[in-house]
Amino acid sequence: WYRWFNEIPVIGLVAISILVIVKPF
Repeated sequence: WYRWFNEIPVIGLVAISILVIVKPF
């Protein structure tokens, strides 16, 4: 559970980066 909790910020950063890349298109 603790490891899953630590992976949440990573998923968030990946999601934000994807939005930034896809948004201009």
